[in-house]
Amino acid sequence: MINEPGGEVIKAGGREGVTAILASIYNQDQTMSRASKITFGVSCAVTLATIIGVHYVQELERETLHQGPIKDAKRVAEKKKLMPAGTDEKKLLNRSEHELQQELRKKYESMQPLSGEVVTQDGERVK
Repeated sequence: MINEPGGEVIKAGGREGVTAILASIYNQDQTMSRASKITFGVSCAVTLATIIGVHYVQELERETLHQGPIKDAKRVAEKKKLMPAGTDEKKLLNRSEHELQQELRKKYESMQPLSGEVVTQDGERVK
């Protein structure tokens, strides 16, 4: 309940209560200046925009998290399609993973050759 200066009582409950409170604030010309009303209105608008924005971001994150298991299932199904029938799946996956790692190692060694020695910050070479 909110007591107005004229003695009137507003019972605040739900949307109607909020509407009644806002209406009583805007109808009281003697208690709030125009600048105060503008500031209050802008504050309400920014708050509402923030709340809507947060809910929108939450929905995007929820959808993104939901897509993770779906993509994983597709990837696993694709791997199973590529495997020949009757082979030991684990060995085949390990072999393909090993080949991929070997290719990556060759690629990175061509970009930065490994000499087996360590160069410290002072420029010392340690083998």
